Amino acid sequence: MSPTVYSAGGLLLHKTRTTPSDPTPFSAAGALAECVCGWQETAPHRRKARAQARIHLDTASPTLAFHPAAVSDQGPRQHNADAYAVHVDDTRNRAAWAVADGIGDNEHAAEAAAIAANAAVRAAVQTGAVDAVLAAGHEVHDYQIADTVLVVAAALPPEDGGGYDVAWVGDCRAWQWNGTTLTQLTVDHTQGQLYRDCGNPALAAIADAYDHVVMTTVATATVDDIGHTRTTGPHQRLLLASDGVSKPLPASSIARTMRTFGHQLAIASRLVHAARFHNGSDNATALAINPVFDLDTP
Repeated sequence: MSPTVYSAGGLLLHKTRTTPSDPTPFSAAGALAECVCGWQETAPHRRKARAQARIHLDTASPTLAFHPAAVSDQGPRQHNADAYAVHVDDTRNRAAWAVADGIGDNEHAAEAAAIAANAAVRAAVQTGAVDAVLAAGHEVHDYQIADTVLVVAAALPPEDGGGYDVAWVGDCRAWQWNGTTLTQLTVDHTQGQLYRDCGNPALAAIADAYDHVVMTTVATATVDDIGHTRTTGPHQRLLLASDGVSKPLPASSIARTMRTFGHQLAIASRLVHAARFHNGSDNATALAINPVFDLDTP
């Protein structure tokens, strides 16, 4: 039976499991410890992984956790250049999530997206979302293999106002759902969106044809290029997605999915499948995050 931690109100906050990195019996290839909150660590063997899991359960928040789930589909492309990442830092009691969309349909684009997403979530829990995009940019620039767009979000603690710290470049998006209303937190950095915002009706009329042209990327963005917003108050359900989800699906479809489904995996799976059903021709990735907190905690 997997070790678990429940809140005082009886809600599941943390549940860990350990699995061998290599399923071959008696393999020395290592083991993975992970939790439903997104925390994970690798270890040289399963006994060490179990010890790490116990430490996580002892140090993780007893009143608030976030349960993430992601689904990513290659679609008709030759490669899946989307990537997502989750990082939970028990020492700071912080969590961060990211979705990246590599530019191009090749292995290098997929690698750049994975590098950016993983670098971003690790930086976000330490120094915030804007610095996370910059940190991802340094990593991608050092590899010089390809470029990517990205959205990253970090949960803010109650003493900092609660809510989320969100930053992005390109056209990956973030939404917040409060149970009744879907709020888009990001604004696409695309030529199409620029045409819509410029106030020229003639350009606005042709904007849809330019939504695939991104104006900012991870490897080239400066501080002034990065989109940034912060929400405050109690943590709401959060959704991050690549444009393979957001472009085929209208906001009403996303809101209906958030309203209909409660579990984070059901939300992510439904959105990706819906994008494919609506003839989405790109990689499609959705990362849904449910906050879980003790209702009895003041």
